[in-house]
Amino acid sequence: MGRKPRSQVAASANADSLPLLQHRLVLNRFLCRQLGCEDFKSLREKLRDQREDWAEEGHSHFFYVLRGVDGLRISEDKLAEYDLRIRAYVERMNRFRQPPVQLKYFQYLAVLFTEIYLDLLFNKREQFLAELNGFSEDFQRNADWRVPPFTEDDLSKIAFWMATGSGKTLIMHINLWQYLHHSKGKAQHDNILLITPNEGLSRQHLEEFRKSGIAAWHYGSSEGHPTGLFADEATVDGDGYRDHQTDRTQARGRVERRSGCLRPEQPALRGRRAPRRQRRGVAPVAGETRRGGLHL
Repeated sequence: MGRKPRSQVAASANADSLPLLQHRLVLNRFLCRQLGCEDFKSLREKLRDQREDWAEEGHSHFFYVLRGVDGLRISEDKLAEYDLRIRAYVERMNRFRQPPVQLKYFQYLAVLFTEIYLDLLFNKREQFLAELNGFSEDFQRNADWRVPPFTEDDLSKIAFWMATGSGKTLIMHINLWQYLHHSKGKAQHDNILLITPNEGLSRQHLEEFRKSGIAAWHYGSSEGHPTGLFADEATVDGDGYRDHQTDRTQARGRVERRSGCLRPEQPALRGRRAPRRQRRGVAPVAGETRRGGLHL
């Protein structure tokens, strides 16, 4: 077997010397800090053994733990508002599902992170950007790696890094409702596109949408359906943006510029290396994973 080129060996050595990806996710650490913790591990230790149902007062048991965390940067009233909204999302999903869904601690945190993020994005964008960049600068102060400052355009893209089998599809349904709630009257899209690698997965997602009571159809077969974003509709795209009635293909960029985009299936991310564009994800769960993304 031949030797690797020297440049390839050097690149591999540099990649292996980097900290693990989960230790370089600035947005993830920023959101953990909002909940009074330095990293996700600290949150996990606080919540992993809590009951997953709802207390008599209507809040989750996770809420009662989080409101007592020293260093919590979110007001108790705001945290309570987020928690009750999460309960409403879960109850909405369970109208049509048997057995009913109950969020595990890491799923709850993924949804809570999104609730915080979207609230800041649509209601305090400039303040959010300034605080995020200030946190990023402090976070990297003693690091041997660098992330450039976030821009306003960066805030329109987030990624969820969650382990296979951790419930990404159901979380995505809640993310859709969250986005519709927070963006109402503040964003304009023709549709929301769910982009999958093939038509088989599109059919699976259509069935999951049906179980959650979300109206959805395959891209190109939506004649007669409303297209307004705030009609709680989603458009599923399979193998490219092909209209299955006319058999014509629309350019990806043209369609995506008019639409919110969800990408639930991405190539497996293993070990330490990650493309530069992956550095800013919301990462509630670490390990060998598949990623999902939300482009607003």
